[in-house]
Amino acid sequence: MIKQSLNLIVLMSLIALIGCTNKDAESDCSQLVVENSWIREAPPGSTVLAGYLLIKNTSNNSLKITSASSQAFGRIEFHQTTQGSNGMKMQLLPELEIAANSTLHLQPGGKHMMLFEPAAEYKNGEKLNIDLRCGSINSIKTEFPVKKTMENSGTTHHHHQH
Repeated sequence: MIKQSLNLIVLMSLIALIGCTNKDAESDCSQLVVENSWIREAPPGSTVLAGYLLIKNTSNNSLKITSASSQAFGRIEFHQTTQGSNGMKMQLLPELEIAANSTLHLQPGGKHMMLFEPAAEYKNGEKLNIDLRCGSINSIKTEFPVKKTMENSGTTHHHHQH
């Protein structure tokens, strides 16, 4: 009986350690590079805007962006536009996963950020900061210029380690 209890404790400890190791790898933003970040300028009175960017994972591990926040918006969510039987629809994504040594594009018609409750009406040329979080500790502070169209999005490049 004691041996079985001891085996169970060892097994549970190993499971906990494996879970912690995996979580720590997913929470490390230091190997992410953000480029071409931009926010589409919205018509006056809009309560929702959209944000786009390119995220490169330079590590050998899959990494996740678990949330985003900004003083410029009340709430930020990750979404994906998909083709449904009744046309295009948006699906809420709990997080963004970037595979090892790959790039994730957030772009019109695909994955993107929904920026709810803007604090002001942002115009072409303004620059807004958004904090992309990788778990509870790491983040990437990214500048998003407001643009009228995707063609004018520029080539903004950011690489931050926190």
